Amino acid sequence: MFWPFVLALCVTTLSARSVDSLLQDLGKGMESIHCEGTVSAMGEQNIQGVPFSAVIANRDSFNITMNGPFGITAAKLYATRDSFVFVNYLMQQVFDGRNDAPTVATAMPFGITITDLFALFKGQVPGDVSRFSVHSVRNDSTVLYVSKHDGLTEFVLVDTVRTTLRQYQSKDEHGVLKVNVTYADFHMVDDHPFSYAVDVAVDDKRQTMAFRMTSAHVNHPITEPLAIGIPSSFKRTSFR
Repeated sequence: MFWPFVLALCVTTLSARSVDSLLQDLGKGMESIHCEGTVSAMGEQNIQGVPFSAVIANRDSFNITMNGPFGITAAKLYATRDSFVFVNYLMQQVFDGRNDAPTVATAMPFGITITDLFALFKGQVPGDVSRFSVHSVRNDSTVLYVSKHDGLTEFVLVDTVRTTLRQYQSKDEHGVLKVNVTYADFHMVDDHPFSYAVDVAVDDKRQTMAFRMTSAHVNHPITEPLAIGIPSSFKRTSFR
């Protein structure tokens, strides 16, 4: 009885140690991403099957374009690691400022901060991954990580075979869901696993969004400009 127990303990410990670098390896080698698809939302904002396209460049900037009826541009978001510009062409509104502004998430159609959106759209964990520790190594080749700090509990589920993020979740000190993002329907895109189904729920599921990709490319040259102009006649709100 003693030796099987020791052997099982050693295997479990070795498995836990071998996955410590997984969070840092998520999205490794994906320098740029082009993808297209549709987005649907339910909650305070309701849309169904709106076409969108996204370009993520060099790990430090991205552009998301949402289209309206008859191919018109409904909204555009351009962001770097520090700042963003969001233009709602239908409402003739502009939001811009710093990503870390306390109230910026309330102005965005996604209900989460620009910085978190930037990471999660690439299938990476927001912020410094060193705050996480291994909670459990599961039999289905996934590893659950947990972080607890400042009244916030975060969970990260990683597929160790594909080295992909399967789920990110955060809850407040009362256990109320703040953000939940799940990834499914992975395709090999230019030798990289890429999720074609990303579901987002925020604010105790009061707002949900479902991204469904129809095409994607990884590490293809980016020829189009990502920055967007700000129409001078639009109402402007800045976050600092």
